[in-house]
Amino acid sequence: MRRSIQSLLVLLCLLLSSMVIQAQSKKTVTGVVQDAKGAPLAGATVRETGTKNVVLSSETGAFSISVSPTASLTISYVGFDDQVLQVGSTSTFNVTLQTKGTLQEVVVTSLGISKEKKALGYATTTIKAEDLTQAGSPNFATALYGKAPGVRIGATPGGATSAVNINIRGINSITGKNQPLIVLDGVPIRNGEARNNDYWSDQRVRGNGLLDINPEDIDNISILKGASAAALYGSEAVNGVVLITTKSGPKGKKGLGVDVTANYSQDEVAYLPRYQNKRGAGISNSIANLGQDADGWVYFNVNGQQIRSNPAASINFGPAFDGKPTLGWDGKIRPYVAQQDNYKGLFQTAHNSSISVAVTQSSENSNMRFSLTRQQNEGVSIGAQNSKNIANFNSSFRFAKNFTTDVMINYINQKTHNRPYSVDRMLNNFTGMMGRFDNADWYFDRYQTSKGYRFVTGNWPKLNSF
Repeated sequence: MRRSIQSLLVLLCLLLSSMVIQAQSKKTVTGVVQDAKGAPLAGATVRETGTKNVVLSSETGAFSISVSPTASLTISYVGFDDQVLQVGSTSTFNVTLQTKGTLQEVVVTSLGISKEKKALGYATTTIKAEDLTQAGSPNFATALYGKAPGVRIGATPGGATSAVNINIRGINSITGKNQPLIVLDGVPIRNGEARNNDYWSDQRVRGNGLLDINPEDIDNISILKGASAAALYGSEAVNGVVLITTKSGPKGKKGLGVDVTANYSQDEVAYLPRYQNKRGAGISNSIANLGQDADGWVYFNVNGQQIRSNPAASINFGPAFDGKPTLGWDGKIRPYVAQQDNYKGLFQTAHNSSISVAVTQSSENSNMRFSLTRQQNEGVSIGAQNSKNIANFNSSFRFAKNFTTDVMINYINQKTHNRPYSVDRMLNNFTGMMGRFDNADWYFDRYQTSKGYRFVTGNWPKLNSF
């Protein structure tokens, strides 16, 4: 019995001695991880090479780890080359990581989770902020033209107030609802599928929710495609997902920053119907008797003289242009020549401008960004204007190691005047209204009275306010 107890005591002493020797062999190594510019890298991985002994650097880049004196440390951070250090007799390290020559593309998926693009099981496309603001587009959706494969942007003509629809990989529903889910900083927003093709119920060109997102406040956009992407957000994402991440204060860089951006662009009518310029308004009297003579003219008494004019016809098979004096519909006598590009005068050159000022502030436990944007946009329709003031506040506060809160506020004040009208059919809108001996300029001094009222049409007895 005594021999058994002695054996146990010897075994226990040997075990304790081994633990003491092992404990004495460990040493604490501290240090700071930073980039080439001296900015601390928070969350860098510090690993005892070949083991599961791992710690992460703090917000200031500091770390502390207990390792064997003969061990080596591997320090890694996303986007930077790994660095291996031999511990030896050194207890403190200042580690500077170098940026990788080629950065693997990282994609933001659901709930703000970032993953490497090659690790995803579905197709994605990421568009950076500079790609959205280069062209100075008043809304981010039209800035996506040609930026993402398989994504079709459908914009209604009319300028900054016209709706924009996004379609990913063709038609996905027989109901006609093919808009993807729009997620702004993790929050789904309702865009609405604007339909500007029902001329008889609403002639005004309407907008939708995409127009309220300021391109200057966007950091990047990730487009998720396919059924696997839809599984992240449920049935509402069956047509794909457009993830929008807005700008915030710079992480890892303390201090105050100010950014000022300005854009200017012009919109013009690109294409108008082409017409013949050989004959003016009229028709043969063998088809319709409008009071015209054999040459197709009607005559009016002007100050005792008979002055020729075109008959009130909606087609242009009248007299050939000869440059001689002819009475126009407005009572003025002009040379009888074709008024080329006469429809172009019904449109204006639209001037669009945007100026944005952003102030950022970052500290060890917080970062903030506040921006003000002023947009002044015009439409190609005469008198069409849209002014917009946008205020955006984006902040993040770290109260504890595992407790962070984000605060985002977006305010928009918008005024739209003379929202553009849609056209019916090309045949209805560009035939009959203006003949070849007619010009848009002839209407401008007659479409309203000296008091600013619009002339009535038909037999209405009172004037309508303009």
